[in-house]
Amino acid sequence: TGSHTETEPEIDFATVQGKTITLTADRSYTITGLSNTNPAGLLEITHDDNTPSFSGVTELESMIDKSGVYYLRFTRNPSGTIIQTNQGGGAGVVQGLESDVIISSEILAINTTPQVIKTAPVAGILDTPISAWVYLNYKVAYATNTTLQLISGSTVIGTCDCLAETTSGWYPFVLSGTPEANAALSISALTGDPITGTGEVVVKVNYIVYDSTGFTFPSITYSINYDFLTSQAWAVGTMPDGWATLIGTQDGVNTLIDEVAGGMRFKSSDDFDIVNYGDGVGEVDIVVSTTYNYELIIDSVTSGGVILYGLDSNSGVLSTPGTHTGTIETGSWNFLKIRRSSPADLVIRSIKLWV
Repeated sequence: TGSHTETEPEIDFATVQGKTITLTADRSYTITGLSNTNPAGLLEITHDDNTPSFSGVTELESMIDKSGVYYLRFTRNPSGTIIQTNQGGGAGVVQGLESDVIISSEILAINTTPQVIKTAPVAGILDTPISAWVYLNYKVAYATNTTLQLISGSTVIGTCDCLAETTSGWYPFVLSGTPEANAALSISALTGDPITGTGEVVVKVNYIVYDSTGFTFPSITYSINYDFLTSQAWAVGTMPDGWATLIGTQDGVNTLIDEVAGGMRFKSSDDFDIVNYGDGVGEVDIVVSTTYNYELIIDSVTSGGVILYGLDSNSGVLSTPGTHTGTIETGSWNFLKIRRSSPADLVIRSIKLWV
């Protein structure tokens, strides 16, 4: 004989914001995968008079039964607490998969006549693809205009450059953009029709559906949202837009701050800080006596580390590549300061600051 402890099953929103589960008995679940950059998850629970509970969720609403289905949303606040609220609207949240075969003759005219993968839902319903793939059954490679587009209504939300491939297989869409409410999902080609080629394709689109009038994902307003790799190219001997030196002297040949492949190289053997005064492109002012969340991504480290400073607190030494998160307090300062922790040489990719 023996005993065992059954762990609570996880509902992980790390990669998919919409989840569907069937409840066959009263169960307790742990919510995982939510973060400051992925703050919301949608859950549909089909059940037969069974009730779930959620550990680690600080606020719970009484669940509303809609014909044997609970529609719930979970939201992670920047402080790290998770709350559960009921899904507004009548449609709730479901997850679907559409598959369609497009033959050679349709591909050769696919820009002129896009192929509908999923027809438009009823008014107010938003189909949001979370992954999409093309299976190419290669026969003769297509030429010219070989990038397929996934379109929501009239908005391009994904691309897949696959028609010129010479190997049969699955090729993923790169998804971007915001889908339109009450819009069909269709496949077209970038710029124009392919001119030659044979071989059919299979398109699969995995998507979630929710009532766009009853639910919106929470948004974050950043006081600093600066990617040193892409936000701005700055001249040798100067600083990135919105940043200035506070201690130490930049020597005109950029030996302290440098623009490199991974972002901003921050290197110094002397006392040296840089400061953001909230006047960078697209930034808002930093407020005194406020607690801010931060996300700092370090691309690489040769030596030393950096510290993010508010007047009343700091991040501690950050000295490993990867994403660092936490909070700092500004006190009477209206700026963020980045200081080298010791003689340092490292590359900072990006910095975000928000309440």
